[in-house]
Amino acid sequence: MIRKWFIQHIDSFIAAFIGGVLIILFTNHNGLGISPDSIYYTSASDAWVGGKGFMQFDQTPLVMFPIAYPFLLGILHFIFPHGIIPFMPFVNAILFSGVIFLCGSLLTKIAVSKWLKYLLLLLIIGSPTLIEIFSMLWSETLFILEIIVFIFTAHYYFKNLHFKSLMLMALVASIASVTRFAGVTLIMTGGILLLLDTRLDGLKKIKHILLFGFLSLSLLIINLSRNLFLTNTFTGIRQKGQTPFAKNLNLVGEVISDWLPCTHQIMSYSQMIGAVFVAFLTIIFMYQNFKRRKPFSYDRIAATFSFVFTTFMLVSATISRYEPINSRLLSPLFIPILLTLSFCGISLLQFIKTTVLKKLIQWSLVLLSLVACYEFGVYDIANYAEVHEGGIGGYSEDDWAFSPLLKELQNNPTYFNKGVPVYSNASHAVYFYTNQYLSILPEKVHLNKVQDFHKIPEIILIWFQNEENVDLLSLEDIKVSKNLTVLKEFKDGIIFKCAKK
Repeated sequence: MIRKWFIQHIDSFIAAFIGGVLIILFTNHNGLGISPDSIYYTSASDAWVGGKGFMQFDQTPLVMFPIAYPFLLGILHFIFPHGIIPFMPFVNAILFSGVIFLCGSLLTKIAVSKWLKYLLLLLIIGSPTLIEIFSMLWSETLFILEIIVFIFTAHYYFKNLHFKSLMLMALVASIASVTRFAGVTLIMTGGILLLLDTRLDGLKKIKHILLFGFLSLSLLIINLSRNLFLTNTFTGIRQKGQTPFAKNLNLVGEVISDWLPCTHQIMSYSQMIGAVFVAFLTIIFMYQNFKRRKPFSYDRIAATFSFVFTTFMLVSATISRYEPINSRLLSPLFIPILLTLSFCGISLLQFIKTTVLKKLIQWSLVLLSLVACYEFGVYDIANYAEVHEGGIGGYSEDDWAFSPLLKELQNNPTYFNKGVPVYSNASHAVYFYTNQYLSILPEKVHLNKVQDFHKIPEIILIWFQNEENVDLLSLEDIKVSKNLTVLKEFKDGIIFKCAKK
């Protein structure tokens, strides 16, 4: 039985292996890419392992991000007690391999042709977006895997409508919601699919919806309640959105242009591309749920999630300020969109009866897929040449790894033991290389925090010349209230002692 199953999925295993090897290759120089978000995750996991709860490196509770990913990193700490960072490329390679294998298994289950399966797996393996995500220490690596697992569990539930399978679907959605707050879209997807399933009678439908809602929201409610108790906020202090809906639609269009073949030349029409993309998802969502009514099909689940996630990102980015919509934020969409487009292409071919026209469309779709594979490959080769020289973008790049200022902090930790607060305009990098707790310079818009900072009698300020963050206080802003004395100067920065004027 096992041998037969292995032979049936041998192509998915091969694809998964290739994907895993690619991640190892891309992260061969200095390991995974490390961003400020990565430091929040790792510092919270370090604190949890040390018995301090999920606290950030600035000794404040982790509330801007949910706790599932730091929890996973903490579990890995117990497996690799001497440090998890060197092993994370292999963890990410396993996660990426898992995503690829599950996608291959899904395509086998829906009995698509071999050539289509291989093309789709090639697009997933070579996707610059997915390679970027799995080359970084980001929670999306876990979230994307959870989305694929959700599609499987949702299909299993809607196929048999059993309570046990409903609980399994709810559990996956619940874990996803505390991996990324955007994981609430899986809860919304499951709820919509339950509401629109006409096979359930009134009482049974109410029971299933209530059970799914209670179980899927449970972990998120616990996480948010903990945040509220510790900080009086649900997800930290969030600024109001400064990017209008039309601009966010434009940003969505730019990402989709990067994903689709032969669209780079029309990047100037990205707002139109974004509008067409949203309209397309809306039409497919309506067709799948109100016209076709095949409740347990994979394409219905993928299309519904794609519609819900895109709508959620557009609305949330408009009302709340965070980094502009980009390939990373939309990366959870890549595989569901790829599946949705493929299913639409298959459905289109089934409607066409003319053999010549069917062949023409079929080969056109194959050609477009091959062009996309080629474009992905060209980008991946160029990107590999860059990261092979200097490392993945972020704090693991050579510029940071060989920083004279960071080397001084590693060799002389007494700067952190002078009994005064330590601040830096690159506090994430300082923690990553020294494992010393320090504070983050306040952002200019948080006036209360800025005033509190100016009142501090004395601080140590670690200032990096190559770190530009216009949101943080500048040196000129700090000089307004403090006298700066140079303790030591380096080619990439200065260590100051700052006393209140």
